[in-house]
Amino acid sequence: MNSLTKAKRKPGRPREDTAGRERLLRLLERFQGEWVDLPTILNLRVAQYNARIKQLRDEGYVIENRVEWRGRVKKSWFRFQGKTP
Repeated sequence: MNSLTKAKRKPGRPREDTAGRERLLRLLERFQGEWVDLPTILNLRVAQYNARIKQLRDEGYVIENRVEWRGRVKKSWFRFQGKTP
């Protein structure tokens, strides 16, 4: 077995980006209750930001999202509301 074979993930097992998850959570907590636009989130360079948001939601964090179309351009925001008890 070579190093390329060892590096492959098992099918059906998502790759976790815990550092990215933590950076995203810290950003959203800093702006709790305020809408954070997608470009700000993308500046974190978090791999698969949507997967990290889903991961946080699955852990009980309440994260809302809002989408607006301005002509042909889609604008997205996220708002952190805390953690469910």
